Amino acid sequence: MVKIDLYKKYQMYDFFGGGCFEIEFDITHQSLDFLEFLDQICIKEKLHPIFDKWQKIDFQESCDLLLNALNFDLAYQRCENMPFEKALFFQKLIIEKFDQKKCFCFTNWFQNPWKEENGASWNSITNHTFDMAIVFTNFKRHVFIYFISED
Repeated sequence: MVKIDLYKKYQMYDFFGGGCFEIEFDITHQSLDFLEFLDQICIKEKLHPIFDKWQKIDFQESCDLLLNALNFDLAYQRCENMPFEKALFFQKLIIEKFDQKKCFCFTNWFQNPWKEENGASWNSITNHTFDMAIVFTNFKRHVFIYFISED
């Protein structure tokens, strides 16, 4: 299993709390299912596993969620983490290696909080007040990004 820390490599820590990494590991021939694999990643990263509570979302929805999470803070949803152009740069960097038709996406949120007027809910993966995880995978390459806000 090869892990690349994109959070450090691209100095994303200058803009938001959390982490971002890419893992190259073919799970298609493994006996574990993908949600178990996500929980193993959480445990290795000292995050909370959420078992079968991961939400599968489509590629475009994941891209929108990612762009919003990069651009804006989770707690103060109109407060910018970074300029839109920088958020778009990181979004493209994260998704560029994935074929939209062969990519599967998961999150710990039930809705996009930037699109819901009445609030949104999630299954927390950290001890922080707010957190969001977004995963892109083709079952050989996996990008896991998470955001934290407030303690």
